[in-house]
This record gives sequence, C-alpha cells and structure tokens, in this order.
Amino acid sequence: MERHAPKLFNYLARSLQDENDAADLAQETFVRVFQNRTKFDTRMKFSTWLYAIATNLVKDRYRHRTRHPQVSLDAEVETTGESFRDNLQEPKPTPGDSLQATERAEAVRKAVAQLPEELRVPVILFEYEDLSHAEIAEILNARPRLSRRAFTVRDINCAPSLAG
Repeated sequence: MERHAPKLFNYLARSLQDENDAADLAQETFVRVFQNRTKFDTRMKFSTWLYAIATNLVKDRYRHRTRHPQVSLDAEVETTGESFRDNLQEPKPTPGDSLQATERAEAVRKAVAQLPEELRVPVILFEYEDLSHAEIAEILNARPRLSRRAFTVRDINCAPSLAG
C-alpha cells in the first residue's frame, strides 16, 4: 500500500479535481483490493489491477456528481501543499510570470476536465501517471487503438493561450 498510495492519490486528485474525494477513493480502492484479493490474477501487474479498480470508482463518483450536483459558495482553489515557488527554476519569479504560469496551469486543468471521460482518463494516466499505452488499455479494458499523439496534453485544442 505504501508503495502505490502516493501515485494513486495523485491520479485520483487529478481525475476528480478534489483532494478530499481523492483521499476517500484512494482509501476505498485499497479496501476493494483487500476485499477482492482472492480474485487477483497473478499474471497481471498489481498496479494495473489497482488503477482499474480506482478508475471504476472514479466513474462511479462522476455518475454520483451528475445526479447530485453541489455548488459551494465558499469554494477554494485546491492546493497540493507544495509551494509553487518550490517548483520554479528561478528563486524569485516576477508577479507577471507567476500569474501567467498560474493561468496556464488552470487552463490546462480546465481543458483536461472538459474532455469527455473516454479521453480524460487516458490523458491523465499517460501524461501524469506515466503509464504505457498497453497498461492504460488494460486498465480501461480496451484495445490500444489511439496513437501516441492522441494522449498528449499539448495536442488538446483547448485554449489559444496554450499554443506555446
């Protein structure tokens, strides 16, 4: 569990765009793994089975959100706990650079969120979780029919500000 929990949580947080939901589903994923441990096919990679369970739980959560929409008047921007400055190469970015990077990251998040589920999940698994096309196809129970180009975030025509 300790080996897979951080990557699984990151995948769920990106998929759900809510860290609380991601934490809940990460826990539920491991509960399901434990409950179904006798059904695990040892010829498969454990991580593929784990992500398949998590992906099914994400789909269930999306269905629940569709049926029970919630709007919070006190919604805050999600944070990962890390300072944005920690990830920058320059020690002190200009305010303009910080604003531009924040807007670009938000535009990418929104673009990915607006993708249909059948594209959003593979993009997240490929771009953020570094899974192979074969692993993604196995998780999604599909044939790897999309080209490598279809999985890249750069190719999503989501906003003119992302064209660079």
